Amino acid sequence: MITCAAEPIDAGITSGCGFFNYNQEAVLVAIPNEGWVFDYWTMNDDTVSFNPQYSFSVQENNNLAAHFTALTSIDKTELTNEVPNEFYLGNSFPNPFNPRTTITFGLPEKSEVTLIVSDITGVRIKTLLNKQRLNSGTYNFNFDGTNIASGIYLYTIIANSEKNDKYFVKSRKMILLK
Repeated sequence: MITCAAEPIDAGITSGCGFFNYNQEAVLVAIPNEGWVFDYWTMNDDTVSFNPQYSFSVQENNNLAAHFTALTSIDKTELTNEVPNEFYLGNSFPNPFNPRTTITFGLPEKSEVTLIVSDITGVRIKTLLNKQRLNSGTYNFNFDGTNIASGIYLYTIIANSEKNDKYFVKSRKMILLK
């Protein structure tokens, strides 16, 4: 028996769970509700996938959870009257912070943007944006670290231009002190 649930329970739905024969392939799918984004799957409390569709060969009964994160609003701000000439990821401010900081980034053209926070070992802590389409401009993103431990974190932007094959990836460090 494969059981699966959304965490938090109102964040999304899961499908593909149920009864399986030994060595049968299970294909699970996590679908976020509006205002939520999929983060990762856990099986018996161990992280097993960062893909919303997860498949595996059933060897025993397992409990899986699809973890979701609430989308935080993005505030487009008029830091300049011009569109940036190039992609950039600014320093978070304040840094060190407790518990909130603002992450600034610029897009010279309409792009699909992913913004993640990971710990210093590279383990993903939170997905702030997941392939969200944003117009060109300068953006401030307010990050709340209330529910994470003090420490050094990396925030990473992955921006893929919709206009051409430009692909921008950049990481910066921020420190949470509680």
